[in-house]
Amino acid sequence: MRHRTRPRTTTPVRAITAAMTAAGSCPFSISPRSILGLGPIDIGAVAQRLDAVREDQRVTFVRSLAKADMIRLWDACDGRVVAATDYVPAVVADRPEVIHKGKNSLPFVSEFEKRFTRGDRADVVFGYNHTSLIWTTAGPGYFIGHVEASARAPDQQGIFGLDYYEPPANRAQLPATWLAVRKNEIGLQCLLYAKMVDYMRKVSEGLTIGCA
Repeated sequence: MRHRTRPRTTTPVRAITAAMTAAGSCPFSISPRSILGLGPIDIGAVAQRLDAVREDQRVTFVRSLAKADMIRLWDACDGRVVAATDYVPAVVADRPEVIHKGKNSLPFVSEFEKRFTRGDRADVVFGYNHTSLIWTTAGPGYFIGHVEASARAPDQQGIFGLDYYEPPANRAQLPATWLAVRKNEIGLQCLLYAKMVDYMRKVSEGLTIGCA
């Protein structure tokens, strides 16, 4: 574990109309207390309620979570598997940009976007962090999303993670509007992203939570 041992939640705002309009208006409160309750979390019921709301409402829910809510939600999602298609759906076009809006438990720059595109295999995604620090030496924080298979984390084998150890190698596989790729050991990036993997769990359709 690195110094950022905190769960983060992300929910996508996809560049396709159907994903933005498929759900109707929210018939109940989307506050963390209303969705999660105060006792043990019934993650099946939570997922069902979150699946019933629009994606902008899920963003509001995510960005209302306190650190304690994130920890409870992370624990409740144990064993819920994430795949590359949770970040870049199979139905979107080649080399898309899919934006996931989220919040982490850090005391500063807690709201962020992760921007994803399809990787070089069906089970891989590429992405970077779009935050207010992106134009500083903190940089974009590129990562590769894949199922953990390395010997460095034997307890996480088979778990989908956002891997910051090596950024995408081929710039041509990324959207043309994305920033230049650089290693995460350069500049302030080394404090934020270097030698880190965010291991992810699924909350509901289009909503995941991770811990690094």
